[in-house]
Amino acid sequence: MIKAMCKEVAKFTQCRFGELKVSEARCEGPLSEADEHYPKYLEVLKQLIYTSPSASAHS
Repeated sequence: MIKAMCKEVAKFTQCRFGELKVSEARCEGPLSEADEHYPKYLEVLKQLIYTSPSASAHS
């Protein structure tokens, strides 16, 4: 077997990739929830901006 990196670096890399997998799994639910609600929040924000008394200043 060809030694490409020292043992400590290999362990560190394996730990980091393990964390990424866990992080990805933990973020999947909130990410899909954000994807669902983000357009709704943008629509509300758009309405607030364009119906506010200072809306004429934005146009």
